[in-house]
Amino acid sequence: MNRIISTETIQKIGEKVEVRGWVNSVRLLGKIGFLILRDRGGNIQVVLENADQISKVKHLQPGSIITVFGTVSESTQTDLGIELINPEIEVVSAVTEA
Repeated sequence: MNRIISTETIQKIGEKVEVRGWVNSVRLLGKIGFLILRDRGGNIQVVLENADQISKVKHLQPGSIITVFGTVSESTQTDLGIELINPEIEVVSAVTEA
């Protein structure tokens, strides 16, 4: 699977994709979380529903570098009109200083 930029995901609805970038923000709301990933194309929302994936990102600070493998899904709640669901997240480099 080749990495794509966030703005290219709109053409991949229903497909599994790989995106890489920086953690912009993480919001945890009980058993669900939302991660905003920033890359050179802009921002994309990643929906976190799996406890293992939430535990990987809950302590990450903005600027940490991650790779996300997820399925592109349409969403009326985001600027791009899509979000990534069922993600598998790999932490490439975590920011350790505030």
